[in-house]
Amino acid sequence: MSKVLVIGSTGKVGSRLIHLLANENINVAAATRNPDKFTAESDFISAVKFDIEDQSTYSAALDGIDKVFLISPPLRPDSRQISEPFIEAMKNANISKVVYMSASGVNYSDDNPLRQVEIAIEESGLSYSFLRPNFFMENFTTPAFGGLIKQMGGFFLNAGDGKTAFLSADDIAASALKLLTEDGHDGKGYTLTSSETLDHTEVAKIMSEVTGKTITYTAIPDEAMLKGFMDSGMPEPAANYMTELYKMVKQGLFAQTFDDMAELLGRKTVTFREFAEKNKEAWM
Repeated sequence: MSKVLVIGSTGKVGSRLIHLLANENINVAAATRNPDKFTAESDFISAVKFDIEDQSTYSAALDGIDKVFLISPPLRPDSRQISEPFIEAMKNANISKVVYMSASGVNYSDDNPLRQVEIAIEESGLSYSFLRPNFFMENFTTPAFGGLIKQMGGFFLNAGDGKTAFLSADDIAASALKLLTEDGHDGKGYTLTSSETLDHTEVAKIMSEVTGKTITYTAIPDEAMLKGFMDSGMPEPAANYMTELYKMVKQGLFAQTFDDMAELLGRKTVTFREFAEKNKEAWM
């Protein structure tokens, strides 16, 4: 029986993916920096110590592994340099399949740090598939974002009135499961979006309707966005990256919808209203 190593097992997608795999009776190694603090909720799940920036953790993490779900450290311009030693280790371990999750739009520029990781995987000779998701709906329920909405009754971004095809982490994890367990996806990249596009004013309106409280969105200048990130303690490279990302939202670069996810799942994608109804306690 194959065994899957899930990098980012405590993240939005990885935490869901490990349970989907376990439900299929597939053995999972949940990669984490702190395996002693990890609670395995299934006999098919075990924790393994892993840090992509610590090559001494690679051997044990890859022991007995057949397939890998891989993500890169977020908001890092040096993603390829960080990931290349592990890509080489996967090749040496004869991993049969890598599913790498990058981000929507990376395939439009080879200079994008996450596209650079994709290129390194392509050049490695490993069998691979790429998932390129749009903005997560779950971003709105993080402690920072949800806390701001609770405290201020709204949120502030430099996204203007640009629309986004938001999608749920549940749908992304289900898509990853398909790529890890089905044939026919080798060498392919899938751009993941929902079937609807919303601007942030529309998002706030839906939040207001499901919570019964007034939630607003305020568009702010790029400089104010950058300052807000920096004041919150975000490292400058990451703050610049996020500010530029939302500038791209303002320009409409994340508004396009694709059928990739619906075709992979064989069903409609989760709508933002469905997500909001399920998660409204985060904003109340």
